[in-house]
Amino acid sequence: MSDDYTKQSDKLPDGATREIVEPYHYYNLLGEPVMTKTRHVAVLGKQPVIGNNGKQTKTFFEYWIGYAKGKKPKHARGLLYHLREVYDAVRAGKLILIVESEATADLLKKWGFVATCNEGAAGQWTMDHAAELRGSNAIILPDNDQPGRNHADDIGRTLVNGFAKSVRLLEIPGLPETGDVRSWHEAGGTKEQFEELLKTKTRDWKPYGPPPRPKELIQSIEIRPGEVELFNVLTEGGTIIVDAEALNYFPWFHRAAIAQIRRSFPQHTNKVWSTEVDRALRAAKEPVPMSEEQARRHGTDTWKDKPIPWLVRERIPEVGVGLLSGQFSTFKSFVLLDLAGSVMTGLFFLKAPTRRRGGVLIFAAEGAYDIPTRMEALIKHRLAKETTDPDLFKPNQQTRLPFSYIPRCRPLLNPQTVDWMVAKAREAQDYFQNEFGFDLVLIGIDTMSAAAGWDNENDAAQVQIVMNHLADVSKATGAFVLAVDHFGKDISAGTRGSVVKEASADVIFATLGERDEEANAVLDLRLKVRKERSAPEGTQYPFEAPTVEMGRDADGLPLTSRVIDWNVKRMIRVKPEKKSPAQIILDEAIAQTFEAKEVQIAVNGSKVSAIREYDLRAAFKELYLQHKPDASRSTIDAARYRAFGKMEDVIKQGTIDGVVYLWFAPPEPM
Repeated sequence: MSDDYTKQSDKLPDGATREIVEPYHYYNLLGEPVMTKTRHVAVLGKQPVIGNNGKQTKTFFEYWIGYAKGKKPKHARGLLYHLREVYDAVRAGKLILIVESEATADLLKKWGFVATCNEGAAGQWTMDHAAELRGSNAIILPDNDQPGRNHADDIGRTLVNGFAKSVRLLEIPGLPETGDVRSWHEAGGTKEQFEELLKTKTRDWKPYGPPPRPKELIQSIEIRPGEVELFNVLTEGGTIIVDAEALNYFPWFHRAAIAQIRRSFPQHTNKVWSTEVDRALRAAKEPVPMSEEQARRHGTDTWKDKPIPWLVRERIPEVGVGLLSGQFSTFKSFVLLDLAGSVMTGLFFLKAPTRRRGGVLIFAAEGAYDIPTRMEALIKHRLAKETTDPDLFKPNQQTRLPFSYIPRCRPLLNPQTVDWMVAKAREAQDYFQNEFGFDLVLIGIDTMSAAAGWDNENDAAQVQIVMNHLADVSKATGAFVLAVDHFGKDISAGTRGSVVKEASADVIFATLGERDEEANAVLDLRLKVRKERSAPEGTQYPFEAPTVEMGRDADGLPLTSRVIDWNVKRMIRVKPEKKSPAQIILDEAIAQTFEAKEVQIAVNGSKVSAIREYDLRAAFKELYLQHKPDASRSTIDAARYRAFGKMEDVIKQGTIDGVVYLWFAPPEPM
């Protein structure tokens, strides 16, 4: 029987009161209470108060645990009654009966069935409830009135839209107006008769009527990834479910929603609205099933320990966004192609195995002209030598790899670029599948600075939009997106621009090196795992990028390229120890003393240039006092002793006729 949800402020006859009949408790998957709904009936003395619909007036109150005054928070997701039983039934493949009221669900539970309903009332079913029934085999039992049939349509439309495995409907024969399973049971229906009805009277779900059209202003729309037909629409009167066609009526949109749409989709027109609604509202948050928001407790059924799906084990996940950043001239684009080669052929990358071999698509916003030559060099000097796939690189046979590139990239700041990139990715996916039997698994962008199209790289809002768009591309294609980018002037700060870049990335690789201006080269090249959400960070992998010969061009001039060589050991660079002020003064004192008072002495039968120790001591004191005029004799002596101790391997001393001399030690024989 359809329940009447009246407001607490509804007036009752004088002397009438509300009495609590029964409470209904809603729990999360951990068995923790979330909300309690109490059913009240109106009575006058001992007589029920009858409303205009001919039934006793009922009121339902919800108390949300942990919130001020028990009011439902705005961010609260929809709840299912008997959620834990529903969750277990979905996993076990059992039937789930969906009814309109808690009392009916409790009755069916007593009969041994798994039954549920949504909190609230008829007409308040949302995508949140449908998400909890993903993979279920559901049977809808509508109440015998128009609100009940509309409610059944709402449930059916969401479940057939990619959530439930099967959706069926059971109409109990002979129900009176507003009747349901509970009233049927009160009239004499039994469990055994109900079981027979389930076997003989259920049918595939079909809607009773067309989808509802919103009557109030739309405030926001909740969009799910992928192609969908139905949308959760928040209106001034609550959340309803509508299809894309119903959204064509533009005046229904709240002014704030219109402004959001125009920002995200400037070329919006009424004609294309129904097909572009997903893209126009891409900024809306993706719904998360309630089961994913619950705490996981070790040793219980809620604990999940699923292996992480990797593109390259413990280096790159299957889906997500990464940055390949670094200093200039550290061969970032070559590293991107090297990764592409590993992914296409199944080779190791950074000493880790490729877990998902597949195709690669590069959006080359710069350097596109060099890609063919660089790919040829990669194949000839690395892939052909290292791969173990017998079907690749056969002699006298043209080499073909699942690789494609586009010699430009539209501005990533523009939301329409997402759809363009996804369309290009799907073209590549179809080609890779048809020609190689592989999926598209890696999308590269070279470089972020050339492709982003932002007005200010330090603007956190613009950077966040770009990173969100890359995440959208990854979700839509199922491929990992890796963007090449540059470091700023301060290398320790990482990728240039707003810190939002690195904060939003799942993986960050940094190419590093030491610039040798005299040799005009970058030495000590290495790739550092700067950020990795689910694996060790900080590991550095040394590499070189040797020049390789690639024949001659049309003019007979030599062609060259580079390939990444990981089979190198990192150069050990001993940095000179920084000298203290006292050491610098001692160096200057030695130079002055040798220039002014150098003498020749015999050491082991050989003549050497030397200075007297007391001359050096006097020169050191004079220079030291120039820097620190107030220094005491003991301070000066201590500084000289410390500085001289650092030069024991360079300066030798000896005594001749009671005079201490100092001289430079001869170099060690080679």
